[in-house]
Amino acid sequence: MAGSGREWQGVAGNDGQCEATAGDGNDSDRWPCYHESKRSAPLKKEKAKSNGIDPSSFYKSNICNDERLTAILRSAAHNEVVWKRCEFTSTQKKQRDAYREVTKFQIFPLQVRAFDFFTEMKEERRLLHEDVADKVKKDQFDDQQVQSLINDGKRRRLENSIPELWSMEPRIFAVETSSGKRKYIVGNLGRFMQHYWRETDPRSRHFYELIPEGTPCRLYFDLEFAKATNRITPDESEMLMTDFIDELCSEFQIVHDICLSRSCIVDLDSSTEKKFSRHLIVHLPNGELFADAFSAGLFVKRFVGRLAEEVSTGALERRRATLAKHLFVNKRAPKSVEPELLKLGNIAERDTYASSKHLFDNKELTCFVDLGVYTRNRLFRLMGSTKFGHEPSAALRISNANMFCFPAGFDNSKFYLPLRAANVSPSSFASCETSNSNRDRDHAAFCASLDWEIHARALGLTLVVPTDINQTNSSILTEPDNRCRDLVKPKDSYIASRHKLPCPTCFGASPIQTLDNFILQLSTRGGIQGRIRAWSLENYQLSYQMSDNRWCENIGRAHKSNNVIWNVNLKCRTYWQTCYDTECRATNFRGTANPLPADVASDVSDYLIDQELAAIDVDQIIHEAKKFEKHLALDSTGK
Repeated sequence: MAGSGREWQGVAGNDGQCEATAGDGNDSDRWPCYHESKRSAPLKKEKAKSNGIDPSSFYKSNICNDERLTAILRSAAHNEVVWKRCEFTSTQKKQRDAYREVTKFQIFPLQVRAFDFFTEMKEERRLLHEDVADKVKKDQFDDQQVQSLINDGKRRRLENSIPELWSMEPRIFAVETSSGKRKYIVGNLGRFMQHYWRETDPRSRHFYELIPEGTPCRLYFDLEFAKATNRITPDESEMLMTDFIDELCSEFQIVHDICLSRSCIVDLDSSTEKKFSRHLIVHLPNGELFADAFSAGLFVKRFVGRLAEEVSTGALERRRATLAKHLFVNKRAPKSVEPELLKLGNIAERDTYASSKHLFDNKELTCFVDLGVYTRNRLFRLMGSTKFGHEPSAALRISNANMFCFPAGFDNSKFYLPLRAANVSPSSFASCETSNSNRDRDHAAFCASLDWEIHARALGLTLVVPTDINQTNSSILTEPDNRCRDLVKPKDSYIASRHKLPCPTCFGASPIQTLDNFILQLSTRGGIQGRIRAWSLENYQLSYQMSDNRWCENIGRAHKSNNVIWNVNLKCRTYWQTCYDTECRATNFRGTANPLPADVASDVSDYLIDQELAAIDVDQIIHEAKKFEKHLALDSTGK
């Protein structure tokens, strides 16, 4: 080496290894230094890949001080961390590639095609589970052993369930590509989770969950109004939410005997300077679910109907002044004159809610609870997403007032993209005294930053349809009977004020089978056979909510998306048609009242007589007769 008085040269030995020789002595304690002219190309490449310390570079230069040694050690630590990070990201990539090979992820322009593919995926999953069950049965176990195996398998699935990030559950989502236009994504849930969090720019997240018809779901709310026409301060906004949630908790306590608190409710906020907007997703304490979005909508409409009635009587203002003030707000678009009645479920509910002047007399007001989000195959925006064309600041985020417990470490700051490469700046190793424990801690933090499991779990908690819905044993809330609700004893004046509740909507056959058959005969106009979706009975009026056949008497053809209703007055024995269409409702359309056929009218009369007889208290009549007889006996004795 120049300046050292010695010249070192690398000589290849018999075994292919390099041996050290000296020009004027044998200093075996030194490392060999190769002349540039004698280096081979492979050695250059091999040295370039080295992640350790190259002592030759230290001795080649004449800087043999602590500063040079510190720089070498810092470089070595940097290389070690880079190698660990590259190894971690490589392992993750292999896992994702293996997962992609066994999962599906397709985009469809039409909803009907998306549902076809979704049905195929569900059928494949069902056949897979059946195949596993058949394999168990083929083994010659007795029934008790087979049942034990099945129970053990269920228990293991619950204890060692697949994380949402790798879930195989088929799901449908929608993405908004332009204003009003959507495409539908069908695939395994975990695959979508990775696409949503890892591969999509936060500014381009315009995704919605599709709630399939007939699927059990959590209760959810969409609360919104325009701030320009409804002046409200931030403090009033939070008080409004507090009042609303408190009333909701009380409603569950009375109707379903479920104790609910605010910590059970996911509170998401997408409010801007122009609009108040909140989404609520309710997690009931024991995992109870509603039968479907339609059933959830019935609960919400009755809840809002009760609040509307209490607004008109002043009862709500006395205990929830902010909620009473802002329950009904000015509409955002003055051109729209559609009354809030259009959003209610059936005609039978109209009489119950009609007492609220805020709701029906003033057509410029609307309820801040959106009652139109409980329709068939409804889309509900995902946490972290914005509507197309809106600013990223309008993304649906966790509210500051949220009390629901998300996975540890997850908050609004986690709406970011992962690191694309494991690049580390040498400046992060400014001190060579950085301990191994600190580097390990930094490496753990790096691994945690690329662990998207908490993101998947957090998104799963905000879904209306819970993850792995078919593998959980969640109970379905049943519709309480009106008589049971009347038996609820008021415990204080607050509960006692809820004395009037609307009639429930029922499913299946009505009490008058011949009338059902007659309505089905009417629902063939236009050549399509309709069916009875639900019915309700109140004040001697039976209302049938129809589906499939949307032929309307008012326009002489079928509506494109709005169903019709058949109404029967049991006392007058007449029937007529109404519908949910906006224009028909705006003109207060009511079809021609026609008399029921003689045989149907006869069965209706028999039903009413049976109801009157059933209402007679025989014991009470006998008791009154005995009292009257005793009174007559006393009168005769007195004479």
